[in-house]
Amino acid sequence: MSNITSTEIRSVDQYVKNVRSDTLEWKCSGNDIPWFRGQDDCEKDPIPKLFRDENYQKHEFSMNTTFRNRAPTLKETPERGRLDEWLYLMQHFGLPTRLLDWTESSLMALFFAVYEIQEKGIVSDPCVWMIHPIELNKMARFFSVKRNQKININTKYKVMKFDTERSMPLNGMIIAETNGTQLSFFPNTWVQRRLGINNFQYAFATNDTRLRKPTATKYPIAIQPTYIHIRMLAQKSCFTIHGLATKGFEALFNNSDLVKNKYFRKYIIKNKHANRILIDLKTAGITNSTVFPDFEGLAKELKGRF
Repeated sequence: MSNITSTEIRSVDQYVKNVRSDTLEWKCSGNDIPWFRGQDDCEKDPIPKLFRDENYQKHEFSMNTTFRNRAPTLKETPERGRLDEWLYLMQHFGLPTRLLDWTESSLMALFFAVYEIQEKGIVSDPCVWMIHPIELNKMARFFSVKRNQKININTKYKVMKFDTERSMPLNGMIIAETNGTQLSFFPNTWVQRRLGINNFQYAFATNDTRLRKPTATKYPIAIQPTYIHIRMLAQKSCFTIHGLATKGFEALFNNSDLVKNKYFRKYIIKNKHANRILIDLKTAGITNSTVFPDFEGLAKELKGRF
């Protein structure tokens, strides 16, 4: 049984009012922006494409390596060591990765939930998931610290460099020195030069303590990406990256404080309301060419109009 709070949505206006009301309950500061994910089936647990098929999981390393070896012949690509940007690129072009797409735009997510319902004859009820990314990272025991700050700990924490305003993981790590139950934090300039790589090492790291590798995080981590394509900018893209746990968000967090405190919830759109909502979104300027600002998006928009 799902413990996740859900709300039935019948119109764009109702949706916006509910999002506003629900996020006010979070008592966030002005910089705490909720993340949204639109899906065409409310029964599907949000999970990265990599974990929807055992063969994808089995061949993750081979897929990533082969893509990075062959992609440079096709167009300009990220630097070889920029694992973060390579993952964004692979995700963008449809290769299964452990990334899951989110957006900072509630209307963009609503568009993704309903825009193909009629065209593809989908009979399921679409939905939009909403999550508090900072609270999500607290579940993974990532947190913000100041230079040389000392804190008492009762368990092993993984520490990342955070945006001081938004408490979101940025590119680079903070290194910790232990002294009993005290941790002293200081920036590592070499790591900062490497930019996003170390954020992702926790997702790919082993849980085998015999190996000299960082301990992998169990829960997904919320990551603010480097935009490598205009679509990411238009869609206000952001991502979560899965670590050791290969289950979807609902399965992972159903009985967690994230759900109990309503930091993870969904808005369900009955299928019969989907087309009306799509029309209203288009009237508000959320169209294929604004969501997908390229020839493909423009052509799809004009095809639908005429």
